[in-house]
Amino acid sequence: MLKLHTDFRILDDLIVKRIYENNADKVVAYTRGELLFVFNFHPTTSFTDYGIPVMGKYRIILDTDDPLFGGFNRIDHKTVFISIKKAERNIINAPLYLYLYLPTRTALVFKKEAVRRATDI
Repeated sequence: MLKLHTDFRILDDLIVKRIYENNADKVVAYTRGELLFVFNFHPTTSFTDYGIPVMGKYRIILDTDDPLFGGFNRIDHKTVFISIKKAERNIINAPLYLYLYLPTRTALVFKKEAVRRATDI
C-alpha cells in the first residue's frame, strides 16, 4: 500500500467514490484517482464472474492473493480486464460491468488504462 501511494499519490486525492457495496457478499468497490479497489471480505466464499459496475479497461497492480503477500496466486496478472454487457442483456442502455474472480479474503487494485478506440472499452 505504501508503494501504491508512492507511485500513484492515492492519499493526495481526497475524492473516494464508492462504486459498489454488497453487505451479504461482503464485497466493496471504490475508486480513488485512476485506481479501482475491490475487496472480498467474505471469510469462506470466493466469487467467479462477479460484476462490478464500471466502464473501461483495467490491469491489476496489486493483488493480496499474490504469494509475495502469503496468497495462493489464483489470479493471472497478465489479464487485461474489460468491462462488458452480459449477453442476455440486450437493453440499449444496459450498464457495463467488469467481471472478476474474487477469491475469499482478498483485495485487488486495478489501474484504468487509456482507451484508444471504442472497441477497446
